[in-house]
Amino acid sequence: MKLSTNFHLSEITSLPVSSIPGSRLHLMLSLCKDILQPIRDFLGVPVKVTSGMRDMDEYHRLIKKGYYPSETSDHFFGVPVPIRKKYKRSKYGSLYTLSVGAVDIVPAGGASRAFKRLILNANEEDGTITLPFSGGDKKISIGQMILEKRRSYWIHISNSPLLVYSQGFVDRYLRRTHFLESLDNGQTYRRIL
Repeated sequence: MKLSTNFHLSEITSLPVSSIPGSRLHLMLSLCKDILQPIRDFLGVPVKVTSGMRDMDEYHRLIKKGYYPSETSDHFFGVPVPIRKKYKRSKYGSLYTLSVGAVDIVPAGGASRAFKRLILNANEEDGTITLPFSGGDKKISIGQMILEKRRSYWIHISNSPLLVYSQGFVDRYLRRTHFLESLDNGQTYRRIL
């Protein structure tokens, strides 16, 4: 199933469309149509999705491979995830269900280079990136855009939580730094803006 001009459902998940609840499909469509496609069009190069929707098996596989995936990652697209960290349990309870969809991407020409181009147009205040096009600017709202590195670079990018939740709810429970960098598999993060 095509989610935008250049992105397909199979890049986000291996699940058949018939087994994806409408709310999750909406998150996938929004991510591809409203964020990934404009980024690809702005960069003018193919963009490869390297990690899409996660389940608990994928979460544990990443941990075994030496990554540090978050149990509150937007990669879960709303799938309930057991919370192990005490400080997160006090905020969210025993299950986290608030993830709004994220993917990891590698644009042709390199993720680091693409991130540097995108961050020039970023606004930390409102979590937007204004992409200049010849026909007029296109403003996209994101949840987070993180340049990450293990052996190579990739960009983690997510839907804005405002796609699903009210501003008050986001301010109370889902406030995040929009633009970050992690050069150690997600163990630590540094603010970009």
